[in-house]
Amino acid sequence: MTNAPNALTLCADMLNPGVNGVFAVDGQPPEGGLELLWLTVHTDGKVSVMLNKIEMGQGSSTALCMIVADELDADLQRVGFVQALYDPKYDDPEFHAMLTGGSTSVRSMMGPLREAAAAAREMLKTAAAERLGVDASELTTENGFVIHGEQKIPYGELVEKAAGQAVPESPPLKDAASFRYLGHCARRMDIPDKIAGAARFGLDVRLPDMHYAALAWPRAYGATAESWDEDAALAVPGVTEVVQTEIGPAVLAENTWAAWKGRDALAVQWSEGTQPDLSTEVLFEELEALLDSSGIIAADTGDAPGRAEAAADKIDLTFHQPFLAHAPIEPMNCTAHVRPDGVDLWGPTQFQTGWAEKAAEITGLPMESIAVHTTYAGGGFGRKGMLDGARVAVHVSKACGKPVQLLYSRDEEFHYDAVRPGSVARVQAGLDANGKIAFWNHRTASASVLAGLLPFMLAETGLDFTGVEGVSEMDYGIGALRVEWLRHETPVPIGFWRSVGSSHNCFVRESVIDELAAVAGEDPVAFRLARMTDPRAAGVLKLATERYGWDRELPEGHAAGVACDHCFGSYTAQVAEISRDPESGAITVHRVVAAMDCGQTVNPLNIVMQVEGAVIMGLSALVGEGMEFADGGVATKQFNTYPVMRMDASPEAIEVHIVENAEAPGGVGEPGLPAVLPAVTNALKTLTGERVTELPLSRKK
Repeated sequence: MTNAPNALTLCADMLNPGVNGVFAVDGQPPEGGLELLWLTVHTDGKVSVMLNKIEMGQGSSTALCMIVADELDADLQRVGFVQALYDPKYDDPEFHAMLTGGSTSVRSMMGPLREAAAAAREMLKTAAAERLGVDASELTTENGFVIHGEQKIPYGELVEKAAGQAVPESPPLKDAASFRYLGHCARRMDIPDKIAGAARFGLDVRLPDMHYAALAWPRAYGATAESWDEDAALAVPGVTEVVQTEIGPAVLAENTWAAWKGRDALAVQWSEGTQPDLSTEVLFEELEALLDSSGIIAADTGDAPGRAEAAADKIDLTFHQPFLAHAPIEPMNCTAHVRPDGVDLWGPTQFQTGWAEKAAEITGLPMESIAVHTTYAGGGFGRKGMLDGARVAVHVSKACGKPVQLLYSRDEEFHYDAVRPGSVARVQAGLDANGKIAFWNHRTASASVLAGLLPFMLAETGLDFTGVEGVSEMDYGIGALRVEWLRHETPVPIGFWRSVGSSHNCFVRESVIDELAAVAGEDPVAFRLARMTDPRAAGVLKLATERYGWDRELPEGHAAGVACDHCFGSYTAQVAEISRDPESGAITVHRVVAAMDCGQTVNPLNIVMQVEGAVIMGLSALVGEGMEFADGGVATKQFNTYPVMRMDASPEAIEVHIVENAEAPGGVGEPGLPAVLPAVTNALKTLTGERVTELPLSRKK
């Protein structure tokens, strides 16, 4: 990054949190000290932050520690985090549950953590004032000390006295101008242990008498086991037992490989599934048919359908986008120990409350008897928010009476993933005589994301807002807007995928905007700026295009495309420069320049890393990803049939520029993904003259 006005500059002298970033893997922090709900100041001066979010590579653990360190005036090198056990007192204030998702870790926890840190700071000052016999107003705090003139008292010496005080209800918060850490670069606290092999992931859990489990899964959705060969499974070396659970037969073994081989040896005979003819073709036929039916109105200002019908000149495009797997490097896993008096669960879950509720439902035990121990996750992207791993592990442990560890094979991970829904959308849009967007009639068909996991978030009308996010409200002035969502009922499990509805709606919206710019005869950047209604949206577009050099001459055979998005409280704009092999049609993405306005920044280094990763994940989805279905279930089995982007195919350069302001913090983990897809396809339109309306680029409908 560079020293531009209103843009943060990444620093070379990054803060180093030291090697003591993690004080415990789960449960409670070391005893002793000034203990508040979200943090503890210990007698040795170290500070533990109670983490209610899973660390899955997104860097939120470091960001939350930085927030506490800054407000507490602590030394960041002596601040670490403790992964909280499931407890409703640690619920996210936005979700009212222990849940990591929606790019909310900083957005929802900055307030509670700052208030807790400010309260602890004031309590330490009061304790120091009593010790020194002075008024607390005469004291200052800095780097883990309370200071009075030349006297400096370490926090650790004050915690016992401070612990006896009442916690202030409304402690004063620091002014942003006095932040020491927020807005500056810090290395991730979780990385040293990961490099050293000391970080604890779900598969590192070991318990006395623990067995490794594998469930026999049906290949078709809704099928049930009718018969199986138990003797053949028991003959596999390492297999110790075959148990019948409420959801099917399971194999227990001395190791995971033996469990998998024993499961295969069961040779289960299955009943017919819920929809035996289900296939990729059938799913998209269903989606296409929905466009001819009535749906749920998400936005309706003016008579967009009528104006579209009457318009002689209009854009009329239909878009097809695939079902997408999460495909994390670490497959779903869970270790469960069901006892008569309680349940312990260990694993990489984004939804601790959901795991606890599922265990209570299966066992009939009260919620307070369920302990969820959250480990690190090897990638989540929404996948680790699903409940299937815990469901299976609890059923198997309940049936056998032993602690069990369940690990999905890669085949199972693809087969039983709760995927991003496929979608089909039709948009009719046109301009008035003055070149303004006169009407936009948008109909989109997809399955509900909320219905499976968070049904209480559906609107009274049945609307799932994720199906229309990014199109029911836009940052462009539109005379008449109508958005209609048509719900697709399918046996395919549906879940949250990184950036959720924006992952497909941004592609549609920004493709249509480019088409309208062509109709108007205007440059696509100028067209957007002239019709944007939000100054922050215009700001990131200007920053991205300026840093890219939008008006510069490109090498022969190259083209650049632009796209914008506004989701999860943040604004993004991206420019992609590409070329295309005229013989093979293969696309090379040479450079992506991204700008982000996420309000008050915490760790700019982490923002850059998150946007870089999101860009690559978005490009991977654009170019080659797409689930295939056949014979009532999933046909995709391994990465050889679900190609994710490799390093040699990633852009030669990804640049990230951050708008500097004091607005409320927005999300970071997801907003960097959606815009890169239409940025590339808009560039491709310039090269080929053809509008891409079907993804991935490697597959035709």
